[in-house]
Amino acid sequence: MSQASVFSFKEKWRELKEEVLLTKECLVYNPEKKSTADHLEIIENNHIVMEHVQELAQFFGFSTGTEIAYFAAILIHSGYLSEGSSFQYKKGIQDLKNFFSPFMSEEIEIFRGTGSCRHIAAMEKAVLNQMKIKNSIVSTAFTDADPSIQWMWLFLYQFHKNHSSSKANHVINYIEEENYSFFVDATNEYLNVLEGKDQFVHSCVFNTVPMPLFSYDYFVFNDEFVDFRQVQPLTVFQKEDIHEKLSHVRSVFLSSSNDGVLRGFFAQNRGYYHKINQVHQRIEEKEQRMDELIKSLKKKNNSCQL
Repeated sequence: MSQASVFSFKEKWRELKEEVLLTKECLVYNPEKKSTADHLEIIENNHIVMEHVQELAQFFGFSTGTEIAYFAAILIHSGYLSEGSSFQYKKGIQDLKNFFSPFMSEEIEIFRGTGSCRHIAAMEKAVLNQMKIKNSIVSTAFTDADPSIQWMWLFLYQFHKNHSSSKANHVINYIEEENYSFFVDATNEYLNVLEGKDQFVHSCVFNTVPMPLFSYDYFVFNDEFVDFRQVQPLTVFQKEDIHEKLSHVRSVFLSSSNDGVLRGFFAQNRGYYHKINQVHQRIEEKEQRMDELIKSLKKKNNSCQL
């Protein structure tokens, strides 16, 4: 056997061993049931970051749902939660699969400096959870369609609840305070506060088209059912109270005396963002290789059947 043939044989043998090992890993890989070392590392570092977020909120004296939601929105959009110190709204992101911790795959995307509405809502939920504020993620529809048509969707979905997600294309957050409940959309830094009314959410800040609420999508994001369509409108006093809290949070972030605190927070956590992003990349590459292997095996199986 020539030297070239021996080299070719060794190379094919190495590739075969890699494929066998990867196939074995595919068969046992299920982070939903048993987290891997990589997933545990992300969870651990993320927990540290959330504790630091809580410490910062307490330092500023933020405690209500309104304050925490706006606080989180500013941290996200100003880049304080991203390794590169900037954030870009981006659609079409493919999240990690079967993550052991609910919402974690969406939440950690923020640390990479990108995210769509679901990633922002997941981070909002994580911060609200950390502050022990009752909240949920809500499915709704962002569209220019006539509200009367949207109302018909909701009416029909009362009888076809399992199909309600077909029209949902946007997610926001729901917050329960002691004496009232409301919704927030943190897609933009200027937090959009919304009130529930007649199965829709109506903005209290901007002049926008009302969005229908899909309460029966709760199982996609939440463990507990909340009939968001029954949330009562805010009173004038409640709206004024929310507006005052938003203004207070904004003034804290705009104060030059807090620049050092915010820079310190970013410096304190940047290393954790980097660690999370490194592991995220490793898991992403592994999942991609697994997907390619599964497609290859299916192709081989179909060829054999022919």
